[in-house]
Amino acid sequence: MGSSTLRQYGASIDLETCTLRLRKGTLVCKVPLESLKGVDAVEGKTESVPVVNFAAVAICQHAEPKQVGRKQAVRMIRKGAHALLVRPRLQLNATVTQNPSDPEVEALIDEFADVFRDVPGLPPMRPVDHTIPLVPGAQPVSRPMYRLSPLELDEVKRQVADLLAKGMIRPSTSPYSAPILFVGKKDGSLRMCIDYRGLNAATVKNRYPLPRVDDLLDKLKGSAYFSSIDLQQGYNQIRIAESDIPKTAFRTPFGHFEYTVLSFGLTNAPATFQAVMDRMFRPYIDRFVVCYLDDILIYSKTREEHLEHLRLVLEVLRREQLFAKRAKCFWAQPQVEYLGHVVSSSGVKMDPRKVSVVRDWPAPENLQELRKFLGLTNYFRKFIKQYSTLAAPLTNLTRKGAFSSLDAWTPECQQAFEKLKCVVANDITLSFPDYSLPFRVEVLSDASLYGTGAVLLQEGRPIAFTSKKFSGAETRYTTGEQELLAVLHALKEWRCYLEGRPFTLKTDHKPLTFLQSVPTLNRRQARWMEYLARFDCTWEHIAGKINIADALSRHPSLHAAILAAPVRRMQDKRLSSLSSDLAARLKSAYARDPWFIDQNNVGHLSMQNGLWIRKEGSTSQIVVPNDDSLRRDILSRIHEDPLAGHPGCTRTAELVRRSFWWPRLAKDAENFVQTCDLCQRNKALSGKGHGLLQPLPVPDAPWESVSMDFVVALPKTEGGYDAVLVMVDRLTKMVHVAPTTSSCTAEQTARLFFDNVVRLHGVPKNVVSDRGGQFVSKFWEALCKLVGMRVNLSTAYHPQSDGQTERTNRTLGDMLRNFAGRTPSVWDTYLTAAEFAINNAVN
Repeated sequence: MGSSTLRQYGASIDLETCTLRLRKGTLVCKVPLESLKGVDAVEGKTESVPVVNFAAVAICQHAEPKQVGRKQAVRMIRKGAHALLVRPRLQLNATVTQNPSDPEVEALIDEFADVFRDVPGLPPMRPVDHTIPLVPGAQPVSRPMYRLSPLELDEVKRQVADLLAKGMIRPSTSPYSAPILFVGKKDGSLRMCIDYRGLNAATVKNRYPLPRVDDLLDKLKGSAYFSSIDLQQGYNQIRIAESDIPKTAFRTPFGHFEYTVLSFGLTNAPATFQAVMDRMFRPYIDRFVVCYLDDILIYSKTREEHLEHLRLVLEVLRREQLFAKRAKCFWAQPQVEYLGHVVSSSGVKMDPRKVSVVRDWPAPENLQELRKFLGLTNYFRKFIKQYSTLAAPLTNLTRKGAFSSLDAWTPECQQAFEKLKCVVANDITLSFPDYSLPFRVEVLSDASLYGTGAVLLQEGRPIAFTSKKFSGAETRYTTGEQELLAVLHALKEWRCYLEGRPFTLKTDHKPLTFLQSVPTLNRRQARWMEYLARFDCTWEHIAGKINIADALSRHPSLHAAILAAPVRRMQDKRLSSLSSDLAARLKSAYARDPWFIDQNNVGHLSMQNGLWIRKEGSTSQIVVPNDDSLRRDILSRIHEDPLAGHPGCTRTAELVRRSFWWPRLAKDAENFVQTCDLCQRNKALSGKGHGLLQPLPVPDAPWESVSMDFVVALPKTEGGYDAVLVMVDRLTKMVHVAPTTSSCTAEQTARLFFDNVVRLHGVPKNVVSDRGGQFVSKFWEALCKLVGMRVNLSTAYHPQSDGQTERTNRTLGDMLRNFAGRTPSVWDTYLTAAEFAINNAVN
């Protein structure tokens, strides 16, 4: 609720009781007191308040409480609602600050304080002023006035008086006249707008180009410092040519007026404003400045460069007498919001505020709501792999007559709706293109025949995603033609990146790699190949997804290089100590299983002590007959073994394979683990986490790079321990753990690190850790520098940066909970067993 609404209802705020009193009742504020610092309802100061939007619950007589918006809340107050429960929606970005922390930047801004004062009045005439050329034969346009509410009448009187005082409007005797209307701002106040639709229809359109947003963002490659400047009342700082001022006339209940400055609603206003900005900043555009209307972004590679660039831009604003709104500017930041995106040195990602809107969007109940949702998600399509395929069930509903009732909203539509919201919620960062590096295009197919997509990459990092939904005719193309159509769409979409430079084009449809050698093509394929001939591309087939880090970690020679003495695998123990009752049950089951009775089936097996043995390389496996209870008993013994630690599905199956084998073993292991009572109660939900798709480089040798973190808030043991230091080799995933306390100092951390890592494996080249006090201390920094060890600190409040240790922490916690059971204070006695279980399992 904005200041105008508060004034209208005589509101007074009591911060001690956290209430807001109105003439018609009391509004109970559910806002934390710290969020209300700086509120002054009497003077109407709202800029310092971080609450930018409200959701209200109105309580009326004889009605159930329900959530309403600002406008509906106002109407309900008029009708007699006696209470409102207010819940604020905070829209703050914790990673961006408006006030510069750099003294030099702050001094520079103070030097140009005159640029940030209120617009004093009428702006100067400039070489580019706004003109309103009319089509031949056009007559003056005059439209009747709309009816206004008492609140809007008060706002008209106030805003007209303010504009007259500043000289931005003047009394008019023009034959032109347009009605006024109001739209709500984000802070709840009202903006007066003029309905110039009649005048716009008679105006010759100015086709001056507005820059493409993606082109502007591509220019930020390599920048580390960003500042954004937002002009205050941007349009009102541009003059209208004297001969065209009468055409802007508008009528109010208090008189007839005309604008002397550019007004919202005029058809050519964006073109004029962009032309003014391009003229002023022409020497600096594409060097360190990008402009989109009144949003100015300054980008630089170094701090020194950025200070110089800021000075040049502020000098232009001073010379041109343009004024900025300091409260909306951001200075020398590593990350800023610009044009609905968040840009940083890492790349560009979605605005979290828009993402939260999509995430909280309710299921559409009519075509209008569906179109709003698709319009918002379409804004993010370059961040979403195969967007068209995901959204296809929803876009099909936008056809004429397809969404005539709620019966058209099928389970498939609901699934697509939820999946699209989930995908948008993933925090994906797109890198800036580097034209000195080769590009790679990967085409992604989809068996549903809805469409295909592609991703543009450089050095494994995504630059952009694109997708195409097949039309009715295209769904009947052959698979090869659909794949080729996807390639064609990707190359057309990214022609500005790819034309004139060699690149690699990867596809999972192998016949496409031989397309250029096919002797005969149909006319459609020949037309497409003619376009493809413009590009210098090398075709490659994607045989499958290969994870280099996992492949290296499983290489058998690495464990031999790491371990000084051989470790006896759990398989040896089980084969040598197979219980007599289990052996007897196996032999009995062999006699009942028809498969083993037929000697033709067991020719490749060998009999040892009455048990059928299968050789898998150097591993001997006992073949288990088709007996569900027997197989489940084997899974239970291995999964619940104290030295296994209740592992997950894949690790349980691998441990079983060391000693036993039967068909569909992996599926049985998965079913068993998913129904394990302890696992379901003690383990957290798993799944892919949010990330920036920019992993740390894979180390070249074992224990060359170590990841470290603390597991804290554990039950205190008799030895006084309540924390664990976890140290993980990032290449092999081998783990060392050491009990400690939550108050562990940097010196104690160094001692534990030396005893558990340096003593056994030598000094690593680098250590990855979070920003805990131990790892950012001067002592730790000096120690690492002394031994030649580089420190890599993860991003603050972003544990996904050090995902290796975080995942190991969770596995360790799960094991300790299972081991300790009802006596959690003895967890330290099981720590070495947990370490052995983790290192003994496949990663």
